[in-house]
Amino acid sequence: MKLIIVWILFLIWHEMQHWLVVRQQFLVSKYHSKQPQASTVLITGIPKEYMDERRLEQLFSSLPGGVRRIWLARYAYQANIADDRNLREMPGYHERRNKACQMLESAQVSLIKLAQKGKAAREKKGDDKIELDNDIPLVDQLVPRAKRPTFTKKPKWAPFGLGWLGIGQKIDKIDWARNEIALCTQALESGREQLHNDVNSVGYEQDYYPPLSSAFVHFNHQIAAHMAYQCLPHNRPYRMAERYIEQAPQNIIWRNLALNPYEAKIRMAASYAITFGMILVWAIPVAFISALSSINGLISAYPWLDWLDFLERPGFGYTLLKGVVSGVLPPVLLALLMMVLPVILRRESELVVQC
Repeated sequence: MKLIIVWILFLIWHEMQHWLVVRQQFLVSKYHSKQPQASTVLITGIPKEYMDERRLEQLFSSLPGGVRRIWLARYAYQANIADDRNLREMPGYHERRNKACQMLESAQVSLIKLAQKGKAAREKKGDDKIELDNDIPLVDQLVPRAKRPTFTKKPKWAPFGLGWLGIGQKIDKIDWARNEIALCTQALESGREQLHNDVNSVGYEQDYYPPLSSAFVHFNHQIAAHMAYQCLPHNRPYRMAERYIEQAPQNIIWRNLALNPYEAKIRMAASYAITFGMILVWAIPVAFISALSSINGLISAYPWLDWLDFLERPGFGYTLLKGVVSGVLPPVLLALLMMVLPVILRRESELVVQC
């Protein structure tokens, strides 16, 4: 047995050595080293006095090759900036436009189907010639306006739609979706233009979309990024202490870039406390589900469950029901319980981790 443990430890050590060599070769390869993420470092917890492109460039200018470009993070879901001017409005416009595009596509397909039915009905009656009128679109000649796809708009005072009660204004889906798409597109273009000006300007005093407490520093050489990742850039505790390298955009939790380091530590402590509490609480339903496999033992342990005595009655139906409760139900409930646990833990990790 000891020889097996020694062999396993040796095998792990040998494979780790091999993995380090393969990782080093991949990081310095021409294919990977030329990618922006190979020479870019994400720094969080930056104090206000360093939330400036020039200050950050001066801080890392002594590294080999210097700094190529600095992006101050400006994207967050939560409005936790003093003047409440972040990019919260732009994701909202983007979601509204996506919903309007989906509604327009669905309504157009429904309108085409109605037009085909109307044309088929005319051909069936022998009226297959349609007199074109330049003032009226062809689709309106085939489908009257009253039969076009509509939806009931939610009243301003209602928290949700009340169309199923007949409350609200009926609006043409196609016309509303087109107007909504045009409105959101104009708002997004205006916001992107303002954001472009803010990114290209030095500093943040005059920015409409002020930066958060994080920044992406792109270096000219890959070795400079790794040196910046390992150095200590600030003397205050927790400030600029969390640094990430070799990160793709899809791996970053953007809403957490606005967290200051002390808030992140508090959230981490809260997540540990919640996890520890879940370990204690989770044992109760797991123990109960496991006890379902023995109905007699469960009744003797918990007298308030004596109503389960009916499963001990003779008969095929009671026997089958007892088999389902004691044999099928416990693994199904345990599987459902274990499916919920990763979702909760993943949600906890997203509240703390930046990437």
